[in-house]
Amino acid sequence: MFLVTAAFVVFVPCVVHAAQKGALDDEKWLGACKLAAEFKKVQNRLVFRLEAPAKAATGYIRQLLRTKILIEKQKKGTYSKKEIALINYYAGKAESALQEASGTTLTALASALRNSAAAEAAIQEFINMLGQISDSSTHSCLEKNTGSNAYRPANDNFAEHAPGCVITTAGLKAEDTATEQLTPTGATTGLQGVKGSATASGTPECEFTQGKTGNKILNSGTGQNIAGAPKFAAGLFVMEASDLHHISTADLTAAAESAPLLHAAHAAYLLSKGAATDFRFKSSDELAEDVTFQTAFKRAVLSWKDGDPEPNNLGQLIKGAFGDKDQMTKTYKTDFGETDVPDLSSKTGGTKKRDQISSIAELQRLLSFYQAENIRSLTEEIKQLNNKTNQQKQATTESDATCEKKGRENNCKEGCKVEGKGNKESASMIRHTHQKKKQREQKNVEKLHQLPQGKKQQVAAHKVANGMEQNAKIPVLSR
Repeated sequence: MFLVTAAFVVFVPCVVHAAQKGALDDEKWLGACKLAAEFKKVQNRLVFRLEAPAKAATGYIRQLLRTKILIEKQKKGTYSKKEIALINYYAGKAESALQEASGTTLTALASALRNSAAAEAAIQEFINMLGQISDSSTHSCLEKNTGSNAYRPANDNFAEHAPGCVITTAGLKAEDTATEQLTPTGATTGLQGVKGSATASGTPECEFTQGKTGNKILNSGTGQNIAGAPKFAAGLFVMEASDLHHISTADLTAAAESAPLLHAAHAAYLLSKGAATDFRFKSSDELAEDVTFQTAFKRAVLSWKDGDPEPNNLGQLIKGAFGDKDQMTKTYKTDFGETDVPDLSSKTGGTKKRDQISSIAELQRLLSFYQAENIRSLTEEIKQLNNKTNQQKQATTESDATCEKKGRENNCKEGCKVEGKGNKESASMIRHTHQKKKQREQKNVEKLHQLPQGKKQQVAAHKVANGMEQNAKIPVLSR
């Protein structure tokens, strides 16, 4: 009896040890790799979102400069109110796009990119690790991709059947790629079913799928119970008491606590689906519906201010100002794009089509060139007008008032003459006309008659003596 009991006691540890489980089921690990591939697409789309604001701002700045170049070249810098509205609109859109490329928007997109990449990397690392745990012929931790409980050798390549699990450090691509197996709530890559066993039940065996009870990861001899709750592949796989389970990916929005990395990666997907800021040329029909342009048009063209009543038929006013969509596109894009402009970047000079210029710096140089040309032209026009005005002034007949203002003899000009003799202070200018002379003589006669008889004779004698009157007679007036 004692021997039997002792034998039983010795045997018990062996029989209570949980049976080892099979390899990770092919549908489950392939589903995990598909999810990793979807997360890679999310990252590419997030890069697309991150680049979009800067590209949009660049597009609006280019269009602003092109519009100003058009006006400087074809209209000599005369800006209409509608064109001022157009330029203000482009400037405002560029500023708005640049604001998107910084601050909280940028931080949110960058954080989402990190979370998506972290989940992808966690999945790839776990599947690649299990893929390498394989002997030469019988046991492997991954079931072969063809299923049927088949052994998978370590040198099988993921590239053909599970590209999402190929670890790469190649750069991301800014692509607005579709993610067909991600949904508003979760993912449908093969793990969306109810949580359950993730292992196959065939010949290949793997200690990772053993479960927590009596697992030999802690004690390779007799095994040991694992007290924690190990999770793998960003939380896709969870070690339960006697098996490795997969979670359900049907609702990752509710997995903030149970699988935070997967939850965050799915949130990154949702953020990546937002509309990316972009630039494209808009015709008059589109501008008429653009709220931002409507405001710019009201302010520049209608002198509208905040709080003023909204104008009636604003859309029709915009269309009327710019013409139909084809006309506006022709004026501000197509025709001018084919216009020859100076090639300012070439040492040999020459011309090139305006559409060939995409550099903001070169567009600015071209704008400055036309502005300088217009300033030179305007300066020459002003000079010619001034010359014409001066000629007209010189041709004007002198008046008594202008003669008085001219003052003394050194400033005397045509139309006036110096009156008096002696120093400059006593010699002033008078208007030299026959009429003026007769008026002056008449006044002198009147003054003479008012003088006493003796004084009159003295004045007359003085004039004759000084040559002021030739052949003058000294009047003899009766008493």
